[in-house]
Amino acid sequence: MAVYGQVHEFTFVFIDDKEYIYNNPIVKTGLTWQGIVWAFRSVGYANNWHPLTWLSHMTDIQFFGLNPGAHHLVNVAFHATNTTVLFLLLRAMTGFQLRSAFVAALFAVHPLHVESVAWVAERKDVLSALFWLLAVWAYLRFARCPGASKYLVAILAFTFGLLAKPMVVTLPFVLLLFDYWPLGRLSRKRSGALPGGQLRIVVRLVAEKAPFFALAAGSSLMTWYAQANVRSTLESLPFWSRAANALVAYVTYLEQAIWPFRLAIFYPHPGRTVDLRIAAFALACISGATIFMLRSPRPYLRTGWLWYLGTLVPVIGLVQVGPQAMADRYTYLPLLGIFILAVWTAGDLLRDSKHEWALLPTGLVLVALLSLVAWRQAGSWRDNLSLYSQAIEARPSSWMGHSNLAAALEDQGRIEEAINHYQEAIRIRPEFTPAHSNLGLVLLSRGRSAEALWHFSEAVRFSPRNVRMLTNYGAALADAGRPLEAASQFKRALSLAPQDQGARQELSRLSRLGSSYLPGAR
Repeated sequence: MAVYGQVHEFTFVFIDDKEYIYNNPIVKTGLTWQGIVWAFRSVGYANNWHPLTWLSHMTDIQFFGLNPGAHHLVNVAFHATNTTVLFLLLRAMTGFQLRSAFVAALFAVHPLHVESVAWVAERKDVLSALFWLLAVWAYLRFARCPGASKYLVAILAFTFGLLAKPMVVTLPFVLLLFDYWPLGRLSRKRSGALPGGQLRIVVRLVAEKAPFFALAAGSSLMTWYAQANVRSTLESLPFWSRAANALVAYVTYLEQAIWPFRLAIFYPHPGRTVDLRIAAFALACISGATIFMLRSPRPYLRTGWLWYLGTLVPVIGLVQVGPQAMADRYTYLPLLGIFILAVWTAGDLLRDSKHEWALLPTGLVLVALLSLVAWRQAGSWRDNLSLYSQAIEARPSSWMGHSNLAAALEDQGRIEEAINHYQEAIRIRPEFTPAHSNLGLVLLSRGRSAEALWHFSEAVRFSPRNVRMLTNYGAALADAGRPLEAASQFKRALSLAPQDQGARQELSRLSRLGSSYLPGAR
């Protein structure tokens, strides 16, 4: 609460909050039967399929209306619950109370987790994580005392997690890591004296999780289908570029975990200009030191490191969705592997040196410092203006940050400042069509028709199949007294989306006005 209590004063933000909550006609009606049906049928809406998350937002509307502070506090409540469950789960799994508390505290206040908590649209992170943790807890009870009911509870919790956010598909992989440590279900003592006994145990444990893998596969297919519209954005990049960015992202997340400054809502993708040499070398060294030291007395090193590597796979960018190189929200569960690795290593080293008592004061100081940084980072989510101002302060080359800041300034009537930031976004990324289109609309409202038309034409040149861009360009041509060209743009838009009402209304208006659109008729 010391870090996140401030969010009750925050507003919604443009990005995602708009289509998830305050501009979504179904969600805005609250929890209704029609809304429940829509939640499960909304494959592809907002480029995702997460019906449980939609139901969560509808429930918020049912109780709090469009009060953004209440929606924010629900996120905080979920995060606090996750922190508590994590502590209890780790203590139950390992028997270490202080170390479990330290990991939970790092999870609670690390600045990389601010985005998942302070952004209302990221409800899916905190909600799916809760069911992920509950599924692990149910599995822990099953592993220690097998029973069908415990197994079914684990399956059910995992299903709910997938319905909240499909990123939790890696849970079966993590359960196998827990089998290795701390549950010790892969120990030689369990394999018996027969040759190949340990291999048979591995096969049995993998087979035991067959329903989990089946659910994960089904969720992955649904997500692949739901994200078809945005997957092509950067999948034109060669695979080596995406793989190189993935390696760099793995190392960058580690750097940010240690030094969590200059965090931003958007990290521009470097495209084909990725230098992966340092990242590849660092990952190879760490992997070699943790995975291949098979006789190490510290098995948590392999569990923690493989947890980190594995749980990031769905969002590391091998399949590129959207223009970002990485995102803070993707670390919400994966960083737990690093926290466990670091805390257990520090605890063992201090115990071996007879200074284990130092873990508590050191931990308190570290958690206090992280809390201060997280409190400051959370403050940037107060409103659109503060969020996007911080984004370009952290990443001056962020075309998305400049464009969104321009929209926030435009909302406040600071038009000239907005124009400057739209122009900066275009300077950094000339093919960024939303900035061209939005700038065209602003310039048109200021009577600068010639400049506006150029920006609309650039938007259409870079996105020739974008119906909104074509419609805006057509409307601008019509207002400039060029009806034949305008009609051509509207017809192109309708050929791509026959049911689009905007293009259809504009074309109908053009037909009704007829000759009044001809040059010199006004």
